[in-house]
Amino acid sequence: DPIDIVDVFRRSEFLPEIADDFLKTDAKVFWAQLGIENKDAAEMLRKAGRTDIVMDRCIKIELGKLKENQK
Repeated sequence: DPIDIVDVFRRSEFLPEIADDFLKTDAKVFWAQLGIENKDAAEMLRKAGRTDIVMDRCIKIELGKLKENQK
């Protein structure tokens, strides 16, 4: 099955390793949860042509904002 989102709940220092694994997949979105971000991982993903990168955001919070804006 296709992978839509890789949702990361690991500490920021692990993001480059996870980003490297992500690049070996056909996953569409790299998402690091609230409080998790790493500039090196983001740069690695961008250099590989992956632009759907979200860091330091919670999916549940962002979905709530979307729903609120649709009212």
